Amino acid sequence: MNNPFGTPKNQFLDSVRKALGRTKGPPNEIYPLLNETLSTIKKRKEEAEQRISRKKDFLITELTRTAQLVGWNVKTVQNTAAVLTYIRELLNKHKINKVIRTDEKIFETVEIDRELMDSRADLMVNTQSSVQKFDPDTAELGITGADHAIAETGSVVLVSQKGSARLTSLTPSIHLALVKRSVILESLEDIYLFTRLEYYSGKEGKYMTFISGPSRTADIEQVLVVGAHGPKETHMLILDWD
Repeated sequence: MNNPFGTPKNQFLDSVRKALGRTKGPPNEIYPLLNETLSTIKKRKEEAEQRISRKKDFLITELTRTAQLVGWNVKTVQNTAAVLTYIRELLNKHKINKVIRTDEKIFETVEIDRELMDSRADLMVNTQSSVQKFDPDTAELGITGADHAIAETGSVVLVSQKGSARLTSLTPSIHLALVKRSVILESLEDIYLFTRLEYYSGKEGKYMTFISGPSRTADIEQVLVVGAHGPKETHMLILDWD
């Protein structure tokens, strides 16, 4: 009689080991990076920072290219006025009435609240202590900063921390991410290096959210549906100033 729950676990694992040419049990050799000392990790991070700094202009161009490939609307801006103009146009185009944003330091230098008030949009800052002006699920636009952006994949990375809530990027139908040039990394390898050091220093968040364009799925009959589990439209403003 066939197993009604599918292939037994041990049989499945044995088939995977056979395909990989491995035997049962732990690997003979430990993954080298697991034996790195803290000083070695710090040195590698410094080397990565120097490499990224030298290639920053190229990485902005590459991030723009890869982000557009995965569905982001991308624009590089040179000052706060350009950010406000972009937001104003976005509000008018989609007739947005409810906006939610994270409570991050970037909004201390890129002050968008006044623009939203002048546009008569209801604004709610997403913090545990903030007064809920409306149901967060009804927000039409979510605005966040970015802890990292990855040129290799066109992704924005949000790290769970105080003042930053994943809800802001997932619930609204439109997500706008403000990406400082200083947070752009070259590859996934870079972000894992940086966050590994943060882990040892006790500064890492509980989880990371990788956003690579609008939400999409093809689970049903292999038909691509955009916006199934998150925003239908994503915008990335690269802030090209220090």
